[in-house]
Amino acid sequence: MLITVVLFRALEIARGALPLSSPKAQDGFLFVAGLIAVVVVPYIIGTGVARLLWRSRIRFYRTYQHQ
Repeated sequence: MLITVVLFRALEIARGALPLSSPKAQDGFLFVAGLIAVVVVPYIIGTGVARLLWRSRIRFYRTYQHQ
């Protein structure tokens, strides 16, 4: 995050203008939707992968539990 801020500031100084355009009110929905996507999509992928790994572990554990 710090590196990104420093790079944006360096671009601003080098070009004499902001590297990004000023935010507009209508862009708020896109920001919120993008923020939700950045949080929700990795969560769904992570829980799916964890469920697959957990399923394999339980099956392996059950086969050797009754010896």
